[in-house]
Amino acid sequence: MARTAVDVGAAREQVTLKQISQYGPIIGLVGLYVAFTLLNDRFLTVGNQVNVLQQVSIIGIMAIGVTFPILCAEIDLSIAQVMEVGGLTIATLAVGARLFEGFAIPVPAAILVGLLLGATFGAVSGFVTARFGVPSFMTTLAMLFLADGFGLIVSGNRPIIGLPASLTAIGGSRVLGFPSIVIVFLALLVASQLLLSYTKFGLYIYAIGGDRQAAERMGINVPLVRLGTLIISGLFAGIAGLVTLGRLGSAVPTMGGTPVAAHRRRHPRRGQPVRGLRQHGRHARWRAHPRHPPERPEPDGRRPVGPAGRPGHRPDAGRPRERRRPGLIPDN
Repeated sequence: MARTAVDVGAAREQVTLKQISQYGPIIGLVGLYVAFTLLNDRFLTVGNQVNVLQQVSIIGIMAIGVTFPILCAEIDLSIAQVMEVGGLTIATLAVGARLFEGFAIPVPAAILVGLLLGATFGAVSGFVTARFGVPSFMTTLAMLFLADGFGLIVSGNRPIIGLPASLTAIGGSRVLGFPSIVIVFLALLVASQLLLSYTKFGLYIYAIGGDRQAAERMGINVPLVRLGTLIISGLFAGIAGLVTLGRLGSAVPTMGGTPVAAHRRRHPRRGQPVRGLRQHGRHARWRAHPRHPPERPEPDGRRPVGPAGRPGHRPDAGRPRERRRPGLIPDN
């Protein structure tokens, strides 16, 4: 009898800990708020909280969209680049620049095209994943590079300025003193929560994420739901690109922060690729190519200056140097 009471008490304690663990992120957020409030008395002011929401709105919109495939046991790695290409497409169509030079269309039509483009990227990833069984990690990674390249084509790798006021107002204006970008973020948050909690589609997402085989035996169209989650993720990324235009006031080809440039070797001063480096020997020492010799300082420590006053210009650049044996005195 005593053992039974102990087991019941242990079960209650375990259930309580399990229930508490479900609210771990909320508890952590409350703890952070308490800590920052104690550190700074202005942290909890209304103006600062609105500023925080304004700063995280773009990432928050993309995070809401990617929540759908994550709950379905999938992933979308292309949201940043889809956001970028969606915003660039909307801007170029609204202004009639770059790829669409002289082909400006009304702002609502440009917004519709940009959002459909984001949904199309998600649809392609979802179709390949659902139809051919390719992991979404690989399909969305490939779509990341495709979207990044398409964004460079659309923008010509140059910023687009002079956007219409009706376009930038979506993410850069205020409604009753409240930033419009925050209103869009909160509206999408509420809509997505209602979709996940009170619709069959949301229940299907949870079922597939919990056990895909069991969901198939229940009669759920698993491939269609998986396709739908990635389409929603791409659509939300397009919306993030739309509000980013208002936040920045222009469209920049690096809005999504391309990871392709992370491994490129850049010149430390001019931002250009470092050329003329070749690897020699088993010790992997880098030596200069004869056509691109390195800059050698003068004996007094100054940088060499050529006849035209250009640093690094040497009249004997590229000439092969005479090799001498050590210990030999050169002839006069």
